[in-house]
Amino acid sequence: KPGKKRITLTEDAFFESLEESMGRKNTERVWQFLEELRKIGIEPEFKSRAVMLKVPDPEGEYPSACLLAIEKMGRVYNQTHGWSQVLRWGLDEDKTDWIIGDYWRKLHTIDRRFSVKGISHVEKSKHLPFEEVIDKLDEIRDAMQEVVTRIRQVYEGKA
Repeated sequence: KPGKKRITLTEDAFFESLEESMGRKNTERVWQFLEELRKIGIEPEFKSRAVMLKVPDPEGEYPSACLLAIEKMGRVYNQTHGWSQVLRWGLDEDKTDWIIGDYWRKLHTIDRRFSVKGISHVEKSKHLPFEEVIDKLDEIRDAMQEVVTRIRQVYEGKA
């Protein structure tokens, strides 16, 4: 609606909701995961229902590309917007596929329920319970690190 401000979730409110949904131990693991991602250049953006884990446009001109979403209710999915967001940076389809397409395919090999085409925020039935991927977070982080590395290679002219 015009004039209506979007509500965003504070980091504290996100973790409070997450703890209600998943318990303290799993919530602590999410916090640790976010800290690990921050160290490799992935930025969390807290929205009304989820934290979006994004890689910034290296030139700072366009919105960041979303790689993963963790809902405050304890579900996780690979957001479809990542592809179009990277295209908006000016990368062609082949480089976007090399970065985002390969990332989605890696997620799919980590857990077959991650879609190789991304998952929309409205496709709730396809969102994965966080507890079911908690033992795969290191692999997911490594896949996200590969995205950061490939973006850097593209922008440095090495790919």
